[in-house]
Amino acid sequence: MGLPLPIHPRADTWVCPYPSIHPSTHPPIHPEMLDKNTLFAISLFPYLGFLWFMTRNRATPRLALIGFYTLLVFVAITIPAGIYAKVGLREELANVDWLHGGAEAFLTLSNVLVVLGFRQAVVQGRAGAAAAAGDRPPVSQPE
Repeated sequence: MGLPLPIHPRADTWVCPYPSIHPSTHPPIHPEMLDKNTLFAISLFPYLGFLWFMTRNRATPRLALIGFYTLLVFVAITIPAGIYAKVGLREELANVDWLHGGAEAFLTLSNVLVVLGFRQAVVQGRAGAAAAAGDRPPVSQPE
């Protein structure tokens, strides 16, 4: 048996036993505060800081850094594509497949460059470690 639910004395309705977490005690969240376009624009500032630090860090693989910068190309293309979809086509960008897919291709390109850049760094790091240790890579024996 669980605890009985509090019932309002004048009706058969459930009453929240914790008024401090009841939705009616909090001010409403204004939709413009959480607008996706506002969040999208604000997110650029931390990303630019990230790019600044990654550019200054000499250990960042060049190809991965190019991939991180390519993400800015995605942003630069997505904004006008979204405006065109909204104004010209009266649709959200996500609902216009050819336009959305074209913009998302730059996101895919960015991700591929980042992965290839870090993969290249891992392969070079392993080869450098093996050369420093004087080890030769294992040779496969014919059967």
